[in-house]
Amino acid sequence: MDEYEPVVLGLENDIDEIDDQVFDGDPTVSRRIYELTREVIEFQRATKPLLAILGGLSEGFEKYGVDGELQRHLRDVNDHTIRVVERVDGFRALLQNILTVNATLVAQRQNEETQRLTETSLNQGRRSRGSPLRRRSSSRRRWWGRSTG
Repeated sequence: MDEYEPVVLGLENDIDEIDDQVFDGDPTVSRRIYELTREVIEFQRATKPLLAILGGLSEGFEKYGVDGELQRHLRDVNDHTIRVVERVDGFRALLQNILTVNATLVAQRQNEETQRLTETSLNQGRRSRGSPLRRRSSSRRRWWGRSTG
Protein backbone atom coordinates (compact mmCIF):
# COMPACT_ATOMS: atom_id res chain seq x y z
CA MET A 1 0.00 0.00 0.00
CA ASP A 2 2.92 2.33 0.49
CA GLU A 3 3.37 2.35 -3.31
CA TYR A 4 -0.09 3.90 -3.65
CA GLU A 5 0.84 6.97 -1.61
CA PRO A 6 2.50 8.81 -4.56
CA VAL A 7 -0.61 8.14 -6.64
CA VAL A 8 -2.84 9.54 -3.90
CA LEU A 9 -0.60 12.60 -3.56
CA GLY A 10 -0.68 13.09 -7.34
CA LEU A 11 -4.47 12.95 -7.37
CA GLU A 12 -4.60 15.41 -4.49
CA ASN A 13 -2.28 17.77 -6.35
CA ASP A 14 -4.37 17.52 -9.52
CA ILE A 15 -7.52 18.31 -7.55
CA ASP A 16 -5.85 21.39 -6.04
CA GLU A 17 -4.86 22.57 -9.53
CA ILE A 18 -8.38 21.97 -10.83
CA ASP A 19 -9.79 23.95 -7.92
CA ASP A 20 -7.62 26.90 -8.97
CA GLN A 21 -8.65 26.50 -12.61
CA VAL A 22 -12.34 26.57 -11.69
CA PHE A 23 -12.05 29.89 -9.90
CA ASP A 24 -9.79 31.32 -12.61
CA GLY A 25 -12.55 30.67 -15.17
CA ASP A 26 -10.50 28.23 -17.29
CA PRO A 27 -12.83 26.94 -20.03
CA THR A 28 -10.97 23.59 -20.28
CA VAL A 29 -11.47 22.67 -16.64
CA SER A 30 -14.69 20.67 -17.15
CA ARG A 31 -12.85 18.21 -19.37
CA ARG A 32 -10.03 17.94 -16.86
CA ILE A 33 -12.50 17.29 -14.02
CA TYR A 34 -14.11 14.54 -16.07
CA GLU A 35 -10.75 12.95 -16.95
CA LEU A 36 -9.55 13.04 -13.35
CA THR A 37 -12.85 11.57 -12.16
CA ARG A 38 -12.27 8.66 -14.55
CA GLU A 39 -8.78 8.18 -13.07
CA VAL A 40 -10.20 8.22 -9.55
CA ILE A 41 -12.81 5.62 -10.50
CA GLU A 42 -10.11 3.39 -11.97
CA PHE A 43 -8.06 3.79 -8.80
CA GLN A 44 -11.13 2.89 -6.72
CA ARG A 45 -11.55 -0.27 -8.78
CA ALA A 46 -7.95 -1.18 -8.02
CA THR A 47 -8.04 -0.48 -4.29
CA LYS A 48 -11.52 -1.39 -3.00
CA PRO A 49 -11.20 -5.13 -3.67
CA LEU A 50 -8.09 -5.15 -1.49
CA LEU A 51 -10.28 -4.53 1.56
CA ALA A 52 -12.15 -7.80 1.03
CA ILE A 53 -8.94 -9.69 0.30
CA LEU A 54 -7.22 -8.40 3.42
CA GLY A 55 -10.37 -9.02 5.46
CA GLY A 56 -10.44 -12.61 4.26
CA LEU A 57 -6.80 -13.09 5.20
CA SER A 58 -7.43 -11.63 8.64
CA GLU A 59 -10.30 -14.01 9.23
CA GLY A 60 -7.97 -16.96 8.68
CA PHE A 61 -5.31 -15.85 11.16
CA GLU A 62 -6.43 -18.10 14.01
CA LYS A 63 -7.65 -20.95 11.85
CA TYR A 64 -4.30 -21.28 10.09
CA GLY A 65 -2.08 -20.25 12.99
CA VAL A 66 -0.55 -17.26 11.23
CA ASP A 67 2.55 -15.83 12.89
CA GLY A 68 1.92 -12.78 15.10
CA GLU A 69 4.44 -10.64 13.20
CA LEU A 70 2.70 -11.40 9.89
CA GLN A 71 -0.69 -10.66 11.48
CA ARG A 72 0.56 -7.28 12.67
CA HIS A 73 1.99 -6.52 9.23
CA LEU A 74 -1.25 -7.46 7.47
CA ARG A 75 -3.28 -5.35 9.91
CA ASP A 76 -0.96 -2.44 9.13
CA VAL A 77 -1.49 -3.02 5.40
CA ASN A 78 -5.24 -3.19 6.00
CA ASP A 79 -5.18 0.12 7.92
CA HIS A 80 -3.25 1.77 5.08
CA THR A 81 -5.69 0.33 2.56
CA ILE A 82 -8.66 1.69 4.49
CA ARG A 83 -7.08 5.16 4.58
CA VAL A 84 -6.31 5.09 0.85
CA VAL A 85 -9.82 3.89 -0.05
CA GLU A 86 -11.42 6.57 2.14
CA ARG A 87 -9.24 9.30 0.66
CA VAL A 88 -10.01 8.20 -2.87
CA ASP A 89 -13.73 8.07 -2.07
CA GLY A 90 -13.36 11.61 -0.76
CA PHE A 91 -11.60 12.66 -3.97
CA ARG A 92 -14.50 11.38 -6.04
CA ALA A 93 -17.02 13.29 -3.92
CA LEU A 94 -14.83 16.40 -4.03
CA LEU A 95 -14.59 16.23 -7.83
CA GLN A 96 -18.38 16.00 -8.06
CA ASN A 97 -18.65 19.11 -5.87
CA ILE A 98 -16.04 20.93 -7.94
CA LEU A 99 -17.93 20.05 -11.12
CA THR A 100 -21.12 21.46 -9.60
CA VAL A 101 -19.35 24.66 -8.54
CA ASN A 102 -17.83 24.97 -12.00
CA ALA A 103 -21.23 24.62 -13.66
CA THR A 104 -22.63 27.26 -11.32
CA LEU A 105 -19.78 29.66 -12.06
CA VAL A 106 -20.11 29.11 -15.83
CA ALA A 107 -23.86 29.81 -15.61
CA GLN A 108 -23.18 32.91 -13.53
CA ARG A 109 -20.65 34.20 -16.09
CA GLN A 110 -23.10 33.51 -18.90
CA ASN A 111 -25.85 35.37 -17.06
CA GLU A 112 -23.54 38.33 -16.49
CA GLU A 113 -22.53 38.35 -20.16
CA THR A 114 -26.17 38.14 -21.26
CA GLN A 115 -27.04 41.01 -18.96
CA ARG A 116 -24.13 43.07 -20.31
CA LEU A 117 -25.17 42.38 -23.91
CA THR A 118 -28.79 43.25 -23.14
CA GLU A 119 -27.77 46.53 -21.52
CA THR A 120 -25.53 47.36 -24.48
CA SER A 121 -28.34 46.60 -26.90
CA LEU A 122 -30.81 48.72 -24.93
CA ASN A 123 -28.35 51.61 -24.79
CA GLN A 124 -27.77 51.42 -28.55
CA GLY A 125 -31.54 51.39 -29.10
CA ARG A 126 -31.96 54.50 -26.95
CA ARG A 127 -29.21 56.31 -28.82
CA SER A 128 -30.65 55.43 -32.23
CA ARG A 129 -34.13 56.66 -31.22
CA GLY A 130 -32.62 60.01 -30.34
CA SER A 131 -30.70 60.42 -33.64
CA PRO A 132 -31.94 62.83 -36.38
CA LEU A 133 -31.86 60.06 -38.98
CA ARG A 134 -34.21 57.96 -36.93
CA ARG A 135 -36.62 60.90 -36.44
CA ARG A 136 -36.73 61.63 -40.16
CA SER A 137 -37.51 58.05 -41.07
CA SER A 138 -40.33 57.92 -38.51
CA SER A 139 -41.79 61.23 -39.79
CA ARG A 140 -41.71 59.81 -43.33
CA ARG A 141 -43.66 56.82 -42.15
CA ARG A 142 -46.28 59.09 -40.60
CA TRP A 143 -46.48 61.17 -43.76
CA TRP A 144 -46.66 58.09 -45.94
CA GLY A 145 -49.32 56.64 -43.70
CA ARG A 146 -51.55 59.72 -44.09
CA SER A 147 -51.36 59.83 -47.85
CA THR A 148 -52.46 56.24 -48.27
CA GLY A 149 -55.33 56.48 -45.84
